[in-house]
Amino acid sequence: MCREFNFPGNVWATLLVGQVTRFDPTEVPRFGTKANGPSDCLPQQSRGVSTALARAGVPPTIEQLSDALKNLNMLTESEFEKWCKLARLPRD
Repeated sequence: MCREFNFPGNVWATLLVGQVTRFDPTEVPRFGTKANGPSDCLPQQSRGVSTALARAGVPPTIEQLSDALKNLNMLTESEFEKWCKLARLPRD
C-alpha cells in the first residue's frame, strides 16, 4: 500500500519543500552550525522522517522522490533537477 501510493517519496518531497523553504544562505545561526544547503535545515525532522520510514521498511529512493516532485507540478525542469540533487536521502 505504501509503495502503491508512493508514500516514502511523497513524505520525503514534503520534507524537501520545507528544507528548501527554510534555507537562507545569508542567515547567521543563533545556535549550531551554519546550514550549507537546504538538506542541512530541519535536521531533527529529517532524522525523524528517515527513522520512521526505515522502521516501516519503506526508505525512499531517488526515483520515488522524483515521481513525487513531478506530481506536485510546482517546479520547472531545471528546478526539478536541482531539487533532486539537493535531496539527501537516507542510506539503506
